[in-house]
Amino acid sequence: MSLIGHAWALRHLQRQRQLGQLRQSYLLLGPEQVGKTTLALTFAMGLYCESPTSPRPCGQCRVCRRIQRSAYPDVLVIEPGGSSFTIEQVRELEAELPLTPREGSVKTRILCGFDAATREAQNALLKTLEEPPSHALLFLTAAERDLLAPTIISRCQTLAMRPVPAAELTQALEERGLPPAEAEALARQSSGRPGWALRALEDPGLRERRALALRDAGELLNCRPAARLAYSEALGAGDRGTVIELLRLWQLWWHDELLVCEGAKAGFVLAPDERPPCVASLAAGDAARFLRHLAEIEAMIQRNVNLRLALNVLVLRMPHLPK
Repeated sequence: MSLIGHAWALRHLQRQRQLGQLRQSYLLLGPEQVGKTTLALTFAMGLYCESPTSPRPCGQCRVCRRIQRSAYPDVLVIEPGGSSFTIEQVRELEAELPLTPREGSVKTRILCGFDAATREAQNALLKTLEEPPSHALLFLTAAERDLLAPTIISRCQTLAMRPVPAAELTQALEERGLPPAEAEALARQSSGRPGWALRALEDPGLRERRALALRDAGELLNCRPAARLAYSEALGAGDRGTVIELLRLWQLWWHDELLVCEGAKAGFVLAPDERPPCVASLAAGDAARFLRHLAEIEAMIQRNVNLRLALNVLVLRMPHLPK
């Protein structure tokens, strides 16, 4: 585990600790797989690192290695229980958090994807955020700020984590042995998300699925309503996370399609071999309208509306360009 990018955020946390101004609750906001959990774990490693010299964390001492293996009791990553973060998980946290740390002086808990928490779970966490035990350090990670209760946000210090610049991510991938051209292509495909890029290194199928999703974005333009509905029904049988990932890819494709319609020469987010072709019969207004529909449908799916119904609406709103 190593943090790629976000040096400013790590310095901010380390500086607050040095000045005795470290907060007990932080909200790390940013796209999926951008590095939110890795940032929290890297900072936590620095708190417990046994290296006698700087910089910390060293990543090599006994404690650092245990944290990386999820084997250090004072650092715990808590994932949503299924599709949502449940009130039972929050109650378990509230029961164990006041207990004295077992090895260090701080007990760090990282609640991943807390924007997937039920309203009951969010309300249950408020008391802990208002009056945390003196030895507690909480990190909440989220991709969607709007899905969090304002009271949750107000009780945490927010760090907004943006995609890592392509050049910085490319360099990190090259340091892992990837040839420069492949590292650059993977960095662009990841949209600045180191977690996605590292997963793609281990799972080549991830890049294949991405290419297929981008291909579908273009081919559905030529499909009749019945074929589109069949596609959305099949897609709706999967999980919400997969659907949201696809919709975000489609937003990139339609963003670039809008630029193509406008005759732009720059500003594209996809690599040249992934960009949509020029479609003479597609108006820029139609592209812009459907781009808005994509964002609206994604927001609805995040709010747990009926997945199949939302996808059916989306594909029927897509511009139709017969071959």
